[in-house]
Parts: sequence; C-alpha cells; structure tokens
Amino acid sequence: MPMRNSIEQLTNKLTAELAADLTNKYIMFDTCVISTLTSLKSESPTKEIFDFLNEIKCVPGISEHIYVECLRGQQSVIFIGKTKEFLSKFSRRRLAENQVPEFHEKMISVDRINQKYGINGKQASYVDITTSVFLQQWPNDLFLATFNIKDFCPKIFKLVSIIPLILSHKLQLLGIIQADKEAFREEKTAL
Repeated sequence: MPMRNSIEQLTNKLTAELAADLTNKYIMFDTCVISTLTSLKSESPTKEIFDFLNEIKCVPGISEHIYVECLRGQQSVIFIGKTKEFLSKFSRRRLAENQVPEFHEKMISVDRINQKYGINGKQASYVDITTSVFLQQWPNDLFLATFNIKDFCPKIFKLVSIIPLILSHKLQLLGIIQADKEAFREEKTAL
C-alpha cells in the first residue's frame, strides 16, 4: 500500500495545482476516459472527478462526435443504458460543428499537421481531429482530459498536467491538454 498512498498524495498535489487552471472553465472528456470510467465496477472515482469539477466550477462537456463514438458498435442494451446515463452528467449543450467558423477547413489543417509530425501513425481518428478543432476554437477556456495524449500533436497543444489515477487496480495517467492557438496559426501558415 505504500505505492498507492504515494500515488494518491501525488494525485492530490497535482489536482490542487490543476484547480487554478480549470476554475470557471470547460473540460471535454475523450472517449477513452468515458469508456474507462463507465466500465468501472465502483462509481467512487467518477464521483470524485465530478465533485472536484463541480467544486471548482469547471463544466464537463462532450462533442456530438464523442457522444456517438461512445455508443457506436455497442451491442449490450445494459451497457448502452449505463453509457447514456454517464453521458447525461455532461453539459447538455454539446459542442457542434456549426459553432466553429470554417470547421472543415480547420479539420483539414489539423490532419495535415498531424501527418507532418507523424501523430498516431499519420492517421488520426476523425473524432480526435474534430476534438482538436474544438480545442483550437476555445484555447483559453476548453481543456481535454485523455489517456491518449499521444493522439494530440505536441506542436499545437500544451500538456497542462498529468494526473496518476489507480482505476481497477491499474495505474492510468490522465493527461490534461490545452490548445496553443498561436502555435496552431504558425503551423497552419507553414503548411
């Protein structure tokens, strides 16, 4: 248990530091985080995360694309019901393409930047690209929680924090990233 205690202490320290960045902001959860949290037998970690976000007035949200990806291909009615119940905890106003001017042009730019730097084997997923565009649209107010920081180009995103979590007896590293709008503009211009 000494390792578990030290991880919990580190998590508490990092969470306190992260609170300053996230207060009165928005955070989007990546599909991998939602899938992991909905598969847990205990709701304790999920409750702790949402209590923390509520305490600092950080609104959890998702995009329409993440919502669909979470439910896509699911066969179990029970799992679909559990996932929908979990997704109901997120802001009811989902991020949508029509909220971002030149959405598809920005998607193409993000994809080309990812290809340039070999992100995710030069073939990022559609949902990761759309998520990147939303983050670029609101770089000061929107953050992303993901277990897959490698899917987001470090040339146009900043790693704000990594929070170690023990979920189902496994250590998981939750990355919190934020868009770097200036770097995105420079990379887009250089294409």
